[in-house]
Amino acid sequence: MAAPSLRHSDKVDSALRKVDAMLDRSAEFVQRKEARINLKRSELAKAKTPYARYELAHSLFEEYRPFIKDSAIYFIDLCIDAAAATADTSRWALCTAQKAYVCSNTGALLESMDLLEAIDPESLDLEARCEYYYSAAHVRGEIAYFTPLASVRDKFLAESAAFNDKLITEAPHDDLGALLTLEMTRLNAGDTATSMRANNRWLGMIEEGSLEYALATLYRYLEFKARKDTAEMLVWLAESVMADIKNGVMDQGSMWEMANQLIAMGDVDRAYRYICFTSDCATRFGSRKRMSTIAPLQTVIAQEYKAKAERYQAWQRAALAGVCVLALLLAVAVVGVARHRNKLKATRDSLAQSNKALTDLNAELMATNDHLALLNTQRQQLNAELSEANKVKEEYVGRFMRLCSQYVDRIDDLRSKVRKKVKAGQMAELVAMTRSDEFNTDEMEALYANFDAAFLHLYPRFVEQFNALLLPEGRVVPPAPGRLTTQMRIFALVRLGITDSGKISEILHYSVNTIYNYRAQTKKLSACGKEDFEDKVRAIGC
Repeated sequence: MAAPSLRHSDKVDSALRKVDAMLDRSAEFVQRKEARINLKRSELAKAKTPYARYELAHSLFEEYRPFIKDSAIYFIDLCIDAAAATADTSRWALCTAQKAYVCSNTGALLESMDLLEAIDPESLDLEARCEYYYSAAHVRGEIAYFTPLASVRDKFLAESAAFNDKLITEAPHDDLGALLTLEMTRLNAGDTATSMRANNRWLGMIEEGSLEYALATLYRYLEFKARKDTAEMLVWLAESVMADIKNGVMDQGSMWEMANQLIAMGDVDRAYRYICFTSDCATRFGSRKRMSTIAPLQTVIAQEYKAKAERYQAWQRAALAGVCVLALLLAVAVVGVARHRNKLKATRDSLAQSNKALTDLNAELMATNDHLALLNTQRQQLNAELSEANKVKEEYVGRFMRLCSQYVDRIDDLRSKVRKKVKAGQMAELVAMTRSDEFNTDEMEALYANFDAAFLHLYPRFVEQFNALLLPEGRVVPPAPGRLTTQMRIFALVRLGITDSGKISEILHYSVNTIYNYRAQTKKLSACGKEDFEDKVRAIGC
């Protein structure tokens, strides 16, 4: 069965490139998060009142919740102890429910149930009661998902649905947990219109790029997945992945899902990079449950890589067989030539010639595999150079024809003026006119302007890229938009392949010594070394 196409839509491809760029900066975002955590930890150590210690401990719990599981549990335990010490039942229950939620996400389902059973929701304020409903529904849903027993699954699914209904009924209009629950309840029921409205409200209440945004966009991905809109679902999944990376999240559910989708689309290399990142994050987070979900996907990717390697080896064997056939045909041709020569030369000379030809052929066969890749690379490079040469040729042929036409018009105009002067006997004015340097200066200026326009049309970023090769103090500012300085003009000719100072001096009407000095002074200010400077100039625009 053929592998799926790696071609994505432009929209999806753009989103994946943004994810790749964000992934390159993941260490930077983790450092920012660690700096923020360290600051809060130092503030916690200085906190004077129980309330301040509770608030800072809970803030650290929220920081660690998607970052390091054990640290999150440590700080939520501090909150639970602080709430118990002040006999604040609602805060104690809220934190206990949050601990149960975290434990369930790491696979500690029995412990989560024990924590929830210790809470009496009827004695709590509305915020704590909603947190309890949210955690109770989630934990029971996790048990239903992982149990192999149908009767247990049905029991806990019903209990989870009951807690969801309570949360949706009692929670304030703007409660994010209730909105999430409403969206998933309606989405699972097939009511995508209501679930999408809930997601729209959710997105309108949160900051783009935040942790809440990562979760909201993940659920939006599920909305479009239910509608089988592949492009939109991957774009929103990419938004969720980027928000997770930006916030230093180690419990990478969105990235794992993205790797799943990419495997289905045949993008094995990118999926491998994403799942390796997810695995590293899960190890740091400390969740055996997450690692257990990653492991099967890693196995699938490994199998895909193996299949890819086998296909490549099969291609190599086919290529080698083709080379052998060509070599055999060549050998047959050589033998035919040798036989023909045997008719013209002595038998001894003919045998010696045949042996030499066979020896050369054997050496060529041994080197063929090594040369194939090199020849292909050279062919691609030559094609690129030919394409660029054709582009330069077409541009400059057009410019040359227009310039020639202009010069014919100017010569004709000059001839007319000379003829009039001669007829009028104005020989002194004629001599003065031809002696003036103004005509030559104007013509050179016109030539320079024409060259500048043509060159910058071919290489519009030449000035920017040329200055990038120079130290700051050596960078050159053009006299006007669309114009080059003499220094830039010299290296523009170098870019076109004219490297001899004598030829450059003829074209620009400067002395060879002047051209040499310009080139030497510019190389002294090179940011990449004098030896490589002109090679890098010739690569501008490639």
